[in-house]
Amino acid sequence: MDKKQVGELKILVEQLRFPEGPAFAPDGSLWLVELQGKSLVRYNDGKLERFEVGGKPNGIAIDNAGLIWFC
Repeated sequence: MDKKQVGELKILVEQLRFPEGPAFAPDGSLWLVELQGKSLVRYNDGKLERFEVGGKPNGIAIDNAGLIWFC
């Protein structure tokens, strides 16, 4: 098999606590859930924000209206 480079890998965020998702919002921000961190996480413009939601969130989606759904 012929190997070809198709792009570069860039690490955006480290030290997440079992991240799941991810999903992109209409504004370009990256959202995910942290299963062990019990949080919703938003990454935008180099900044990481955590929103504690409790439980163990394990899925996320963003609809056409920009509403965030997680479970």
